[in-house]
Amino acid sequence: MNSIKYEGFLRKLSEMSEKGILSYSEDAELAPHSTFKIGGEADLIVKVHNREALAEVLRALHSEGIKYTVIGNGSNILFSDNRYEGVIILTTGMTALTCEDNVIEAQCGYSLTALASRAQKMSLTGLEFAYGIPGSVGRYGIDALKYFLLREYTFGQDGVFTNEVMLKRMNYDLANDLGNLVSRTVSMIEKYCGGKIPAATTNDEIDDDLKAIATGAAAKVEAQMDKFAFNMALEEIWILVRRANKYIDEKAPWVLAKDEAQSDRLKTVLYNLVESICIGTTLLESFMPKTAEKILGQLNAEKRELADLNTFGKYPSGNKVTEKPEILFARLDINEVLEKVEAMRAANAEPEVKYPEVEPKEEISIDDFFKVQFRVGEVLKCEPVPKAKKLLCSQIRIGNEVRQIVSGIAMHYKPEEMVGKKVAVVTNLKPVKICGVLSEGMILAASDNDGNLSVLTVDKDILPGSEIC
Repeated sequence: MNSIKYEGFLRKLSEMSEKGILSYSEDAELAPHSTFKIGGEADLIVKVHNREALAEVLRALHSEGIKYTVIGNGSNILFSDNRYEGVIILTTGMTALTCEDNVIEAQCGYSLTALASRAQKMSLTGLEFAYGIPGSVGRYGIDALKYFLLREYTFGQDGVFTNEVMLKRMNYDLANDLGNLVSRTVSMIEKYCGGKIPAATTNDEIDDDLKAIATGAAAKVEAQMDKFAFNMALEEIWILVRRANKYIDEKAPWVLAKDEAQSDRLKTVLYNLVESICIGTTLLESFMPKTAEKILGQLNAEKRELADLNTFGKYPSGNKVTEKPEILFARLDINEVLEKVEAMRAANAEPEVKYPEVEPKEEISIDDFFKVQFRVGEVLKCEPVPKAKKLLCSQIRIGNEVRQIVSGIAMHYKPEEMVGKKVAVVTNLKPVKICGVLSEGMILAASDNDGNLSVLTVDKDILPGSEIC
């Protein structure tokens, strides 16, 4: 490792390490992953323990201009066999890691493993999905938002976010397809089997078609992930989801339940549904971890290894489903939600600026303009004009002379507030008396329609008497 290159960053890491918010290793090696059989070395491996640590590390890396990659659980995310010149940040399984205005997804699971393992070949310097959509996470949930972004847009290309398209995806894909499938399956098992998942004892061509799609899904998803086609990987999962929904309609368990002779057929249908959902949920876990956890919880099931997804029938019959299935994604009234979003936008919108209305004056030539002399003046002394509530009398140094200028600014400035200011002064006005007090120039000021007033000052330390041009 080039110690000079990382000198400043290492000092920062040492300070944070003493606080106990991270650990790090120089010239470290990652052990090969059990499935993908790839490993490698890196200049530095930093393991952060919380969001604040990640934010500090990223700021330090940016300030030093060091290449880095944010990844998930260290046992899942590895690089190719040669050395990676940069910093690998392990997030120890944390998801949705907020760093300033962005959300960095360092999601664990084989899908990101496949992505990260090819990072070097693709010359990627970081695996970051930045969600810059204000309010969307709180409004729809992180899993729904991630699904929409990864499903709707092609990775690496720009996309336009609208709440209407997002709501349609939620209603059609998440509420109707996925949510309805899980809800109907759990409810039918509770209703027809007392909540216990039965064993499958029969088989026909429709069963075989469902099984073929379920056991073939993992390979198809992985093939799409190899091409960074996240939207198509999710489509492969949804092919299984839609097929399972169609399977319910084809088999009509509610009809089978009315005929005692069809009891074995009913049990097979319900088991096949549970098994298909478990396979699909394991594939979905890398994209929607919280949703996957809820589904597996309702089915009393566990996440499977990738190698087990090409075998149908792994679910142990006899397990009991939850008695009160949770609605994963409620169907939303699009018009109602859009109205609320617009109301929120209106409430949070910046107030419309009402600019001053100034009556235009007759145009002048540049020669006319140059007849007026503007200079910088420093206010040495300021006091009210007797019997004049709006007037202040200032003694102003302009170069080698001190002039007395009367200004109508007393309603906006206290005399002591003016002392020390370096103001813009018109110096070639003919002297006049205002309320009996001689005025030898004019302090320039700006005012708006609401009666606010501000004298014009210079923003740098410039000598009094300097000409303004």
